[in-house]
Amino acid sequence: MKLQDLHFEVPDEKAASVPPEAEGRSRSDVRLLVIHRRTGHIEHRRFADLPGYLRPGDAVVLNASATLPSQFTATDAGGREIKVRLSSRDLASNGKGDKWHAVLDPDADIRPGDALNFGAVDALPLTATIVTRHPRVHKLWLLMFDLQGVSMDQWRTRLGKPIRYHYVPNEWSLGYYQNVFAQFPGSSEMPSAGRAFTAQMLADLNANGIHVVRIVLHAGVSNIDIEEEQVEQHSMYEEPYQITDEAAQMINHARERGGRVFAIGTTVVRTLETVADQNGHVEGQRGWTSLYIAPGYRFRIADALVTGLHEAKSTRLVLATAFAGDKDLVLRAYHEALDRDYRWHEFGDLTLIL
Repeated sequence: MKLQDLHFEVPDEKAASVPPEAEGRSRSDVRLLVIHRRTGHIEHRRFADLPGYLRPGDAVVLNASATLPSQFTATDAGGREIKVRLSSRDLASNGKGDKWHAVLDPDADIRPGDALNFGAVDALPLTATIVTRHPRVHKLWLLMFDLQGVSMDQWRTRLGKPIRYHYVPNEWSLGYYQNVFAQFPGSSEMPSAGRAFTAQMLADLNANGIHVVRIVLHAGVSNIDIEEEQVEQHSMYEEPYQITDEAAQMINHARERGGRVFAIGTTVVRTLETVADQNGHVEGQRGWTSLYIAPGYRFRIADALVTGLHEAKSTRLVLATAFAGDKDLVLRAYHEALDRDYRWHEFGDLTLIL
């Protein structure tokens, strides 16, 4: 599929710039664009209506990764400010945690060997040296940090801020970038498909016989557009995941008894599809995945997908299109969403593909 086949425009005013709870609304009050892939029917609901699409025995699979502040301001040797959005630890760094991939803005005139200064806490400085670009994902740079014996998670807490893009003009505290079920710190950006869940919704699902399953994928930076003309030629970077034996058993148990798997977010889909065998059976494990899902992919385990509203060049839109099985259906639904004033991005509205 050509990238231009997914082209559409999202006007700036369609971006959600404020969390709904900051406006006095519930997180679950965001809208829900429902796409029925077999019939082509499109519904316009609220996220609070999601339980009505579930039945006892279904499994709702959540990404329980918690967000860490991952946006820094650094200066180079010439005093130029560079925005650094930390993504994922380098898979080849042998667990030392000092090599990380990041998006640098601006990255013009950046060369391997350049030094970055991130500031200091209690006279202890954080610095890094630019090593090289990612071998497959050109927008990512590999940085070698001098962590001074302090973990990167601690540096994030000391000097970092939540990653924020131009469509969110005001700073919001880290709590706005956490899902209510987040448990395991490690994501650079919030796995935002689960943001609209409230604690009460999750309790009600459990009470009604829905299996609420938590797995983990620590998400990196999301705004890496597809640049290839053919979307199938794009590559993903590596992200770490973990599925416990208990979580795997819950998923397998639900499927064996005829339950459906509702994947909450593209990170969940990619993790489940990474670990599932040809029959959709899941084993508890941990590892790294760079799975990229494009049209033509044969899904083995996910029956329904909750995801955000995505921009035209994003890998998440390509995955959603593959899951729906019909790019024209997704684009038709998106155009309806634009006409009905839906809101895009992490604080915005959501999509359910059945």
